[in-house]
Amino acid sequence: MMTNKDLRRFAIGKWRKNWPTMLVAILLQFSVYIAVVICFSFVFSPFLASTMISQTEGLRRGIGLTVSGIMLALLVFILVIYLIVSSFSFIYMALKLVRGEKISPFDVFYTLQPKIFPMQVQLLVYSIFYAFFPWLLTFLFYFFFKSADPILNFVEEIIFNIFISLFLLFFLCTPFLILEKKARTLGAAMKKSIKMMRHEKHRFIRHLLYFMGIRVIMNILASMWSFSLDDSILPEILLGIFLYFYLTPCFILVQAGFYQQIVNKEKKAAETAKAFVASFSSEEREGDDTQNESIVAEVSEKRKEEDAELKIEESDIETTKEAIENNPESKLEGVAVQTVEERTVKKEDTTESNSVKDAEDVTESNSVKDAEDVTKSNFVKDAAEEEKNEKLSFEEARKRYTDYKEES
Repeated sequence: MMTNKDLRRFAIGKWRKNWPTMLVAILLQFSVYIAVVICFSFVFSPFLASTMISQTEGLRRGIGLTVSGIMLALLVFILVIYLIVSSFSFIYMALKLVRGEKISPFDVFYTLQPKIFPMQVQLLVYSIFYAFFPWLLTFLFYFFFKSADPILNFVEEIIFNIFISLFLLFFLCTPFLILEKKARTLGAAMKKSIKMMRHEKHRFIRHLLYFMGIRVIMNILASMWSFSLDDSILPEILLGIFLYFYLTPCFILVQAGFYQQIVNKEKKAAETAKAFVASFSSEEREGDDTQNESIVAEVSEKRKEEDAELKIEESDIETTKEAIENNPESKLEGVAVQTVEERTVKKEDTTESNSVKDAEDVTESNSVKDAEDVTKSNFVKDAAEEEKNEKLSFEEARKRYTDYKEES
């Protein structure tokens, strides 16, 4: 990330390389302004043509709700809206320059395109918030202090810049967010700007002090020069050229560069967080695979032990079955054989059921604890059931065999 000094040098360098394009864009902006004035004057009121140069005087003459006065007021309203909305195109051009894109003089009409409506309304409302307190202060100064005192002008300039600086410390990013369509409403853009500037105020205030300091100093020098020349307007004209064609474009470029730094910083933080989450998820998946393998191995071992026990029980069953078959009595043989066969079939069903259930539990389980609980529970339950069935079968066979012996 560039330092504040490097960012200002970067902005000045961009202005030096592209000042002809910016100059042509400014001339285009004012050409349209003059064309609107001329067309409006000749089409709607010949009276306005004679007062085109001094619009304030014309407005004062026609303020008595005459047709000419109403048309002149409408003209001034349209021109003010045009200048405000088109001025935001320079912010758009500055953002393109900061990102290394080429600009065209016709980019000055970007914010006037109908397809981006209602962006124009949002920019107008933002301009009202931006300029309300500074221009209110200026109006109050001219209303209460009508004399052109250099000291009063200096104080007014200081307070004016303080209001502008305080506003930008919170809402610097708002016009950029609106131009990039990163916020649906002006309120959302202002809230997001406050969030973006939360940890950046200490850096941006240095830019404000730098540019506002230059502006105040140049105003003081121009006032002193004008006073020495018996209130000549030449210093004011030169000051306006310096501010409008050099200082203001450089300040806009610094704002665009500062906004881009915040965007890059947030993007980098988001990518870092995404990479961390991805790595954590990968490690978690590897851990789950290892746990599943251990579960499968443990269940397989238990199945082997269970199979060994079943083989022993089957051997006992076969021995009992042979002993009963060797008995000549068919009644006991039928009962015992049936009992043995039922036990054999039941053990096979239980074995198959346990195998399927354990395989499904191991496959579906993502947690070591759940897999172990399910496997152990099924194993103990099935073993207890088999043991119970086995005991009942042998006891029943022994009892019936004893009863048969006693009867015979």
